[in-house]
Amino acid sequence: VTAATDAALTYLQKLHGMFGAWDLALAAYNAGEGTVGRAIARNRSLGLATDYESLNLPAETRNYVPKLQAIKNLMTNPNNYGLKIQTIANSAYFINVSAPAQIDAHLAAKLAGISDEEFLALNPSNNRPLITSADNKHELLLPITAAQTFKTNLASYNKPLVSWQTYQTKRGELMDKIAAKFGIQLNQLRNINNLPAQKKIKTATTILVPNGNKADFNSRIIANAPSPETAASNTISNNLIKEQESENINLSTLQNDNLPNDNVNTQTVIAVKNKESSEPVRYNHVIYKVKKGEHMQSIAERYGLTVKQVMALNSLKSNQVNAGQMLTIKSTTAQNVALKSTTKSAVNVVIRQKNSTYIVKRGDTLHSIAQKFDVAVTDIQKWNKNAKPNIQPGRKLTIRNSEAA
Repeated sequence: VTAATDAALTYLQKLHGMFGAWDLALAAYNAGEGTVGRAIARNRSLGLATDYESLNLPAETRNYVPKLQAIKNLMTNPNNYGLKIQTIANSAYFINVSAPAQIDAHLAAKLAGISDEEFLALNPSNNRPLITSADNKHELLLPITAAQTFKTNLASYNKPLVSWQTYQTKRGELMDKIAAKFGIQLNQLRNINNLPAQKKIKTATTILVPNGNKADFNSRIIANAPSPETAASNTISNNLIKEQESENINLSTLQNDNLPNDNVNTQTVIAVKNKESSEPVRYNHVIYKVKKGEHMQSIAERYGLTVKQVMALNSLKSNQVNAGQMLTIKSTTAQNVALKSTTKSAVNVVIRQKNSTYIVKRGDTLHSIAQKFDVAVTDIQKWNKNAKPNIQPGRKLTIRNSEAA
């Protein structure tokens, strides 16, 4: 991404130097500098003007430049055209991080706490299961919010980084024999190595096969990495402590390993002692990972917040969210909760996962059941295989609830 962008900008600058105008530079970027150069020479020989609008260029190029100008005008002043366009923050989305010379692509994504799809979008050249470099290390692009998570998790990771090895095939070797030899499905072997659907290897080549190691990472540990969202929660915690120094504050931060892998990542609980009462006020900040198909409205309702509150907590200008996006949530269910305390000792809060069984009633839907238990529909479907929106009455569903103890 960075190399391609840098090359594009360098070439545009070169074209601007050649033709002296940005519209001509953009036309040459689309049609080629030779095409534009010949069009200029042709007009010059006929005594005609040589500006962009006067040139006889291919139809695609004649439309290309005005389209770019139109997009620029729309994005600069959308209100002039009756449009509402989502504001994009003027800040970098990704950053370069150093990675080991060899590491599984899937493992790198998990260490960073992002999806395989997002990782591949940022690192399109790493489209094989194994990322390898001739140097001792190489650079990967990661979202800024995931860079420190990757570094922290990589530093504490003590399992194999690589679960693949190269294998030199022989001409005429049977594909299914290779798959069986390395304990992999034939279709998977073909997909990973982009091999055609044939029984035998026609030409000797080098392919990737499992090496017997398991390079994996429990994504729940991601909570231990200090992401920007967690840092924001810690800042809030520190500010509260400073404000209440004279009132005996007790701080308890917990990482909840029992939560679902793709749900809440981090919880910070602050117990503030009040001079006039032995009951502390508890503040709960969580880092929530947006699931596929979720909307800001449903996430806000789940935590008893408004959409505007969630947007304000995350400095967002739009209520649009994407799968895998991390949101800082201040849960109202954890605010101003009186924890019974008969002593002045520190308050320790533990979140437990409690499984319960719910029997579906007539008229129930997954949506209504999710609202009843304050969970997401996707969670219910994950806990109960083949759970469909219009679920049959009488079916038993497993529901997981968190409770404070």
